[in-house]
Amino acid sequence: MAEAGVHLISDRVDIDERPGIVDDNSELSHWEGDTVYGQDSHFLSLVERLYKVFLTMKVKNKTKKLVSLSIRKLLKPFKQMCKTITFDNGDEFADHKVVAKA
Repeated sequence: MAEAGVHLISDRVDIDERPGIVDDNSELSHWEGDTVYGQDSHFLSLVERLYKVFLTMKVKNKTKKLVSLSIRKLLKPFKQMCKTITFDNGDEFADHKVVAKA
C-alpha cells in the first residue's frame, strides 16, 4: 500500500534510489529530516547520519513553504557538508527541489 505523500510530492526520489554510500554510513554530509508534533507545537529535525549532528527548530506549522525555509535556515552554516537529505513522504517536504537548489 502506497503512502499518501508519495502521490503528493512531484519528482520525489525513492529511498531506494539514494546513493549506496548513504546506507554505508561511512561518509560525512548525508542527512535525514523529519517533523514531529508535540504539545501543540511542530518541530523540524535534521540529523547528519555519520557524526549524529542534530539540528532542530520549532515551526509554526508544517506547510511545505515554512518547512523548506526552516531547513535552509538550519543548514546554512553546514552548507558545505550537505550532500544528501532523506525525507519521509510527508507533504511538508514537497519543496525538496527548492531545498536541493539552495
